[in-house]
Amino acid sequence: MMFFYKLFFFAIYCSSVFVYGLGIRQLVHNSEKINWKIIIQLLLTLIMISICILIINPIVEGILKPLHLKELIPFVVLLIVLPVDAVFGIFKHRFPNAKCSDLLITYPVLLLSFYESANLINTLTVAIPCVISYFIFLPILYSVRQRISLTTKSKNVNVNSLIFITIAVILCAIFAFDYSWLSIGVLK
Repeated sequence: MMFFYKLFFFAIYCSSVFVYGLGIRQLVHNSEKINWKIIIQLLLTLIMISICILIINPIVEGILKPLHLKELIPFVVLLIVLPVDAVFGIFKHRFPNAKCSDLLITYPVLLLSFYESANLINTLTVAIPCVISYFIFLPILYSVRQRISLTTKSKNVNVNSLIFITIAVILCAIFAFDYSWLSIGVLK
């Protein structure tokens, strides 16, 4: 049950893309064109993050936490992610149109998951919804981009700026009930 709570929390409500800004620039860039290979990219990214967590967690739990060196977690994560990303680069030849991983997504998600968790299971239950949130909002921003391109005829309009404004509106819509002036005490 806790996994589903964290899945909903980190994937939709407290989306790592919108609230923390993890991969938001890549999300806007990748929303220009999507196809069925997004599923392959999602699976490869989930596998890569899971492998990285399984490699990094013993280092963090066995060495860094007992020695009170939590400040070195970003360095250790980078030292592990880069070689794993190079190994996963082999899959790029198999699926030429699918990106196997994106360090602008993988690295921040791993950092967030290690700083938000206490053990291996918690780390996985934070990282998986963070990756899923990126891929949930990709088709949404693609449809917003298509709608903007249909309504704007001028070439002077910067579509990416409108996409970022739309992201801000979506974020306000998600957190609208959390504003203090909408609290139940004020409405009574």
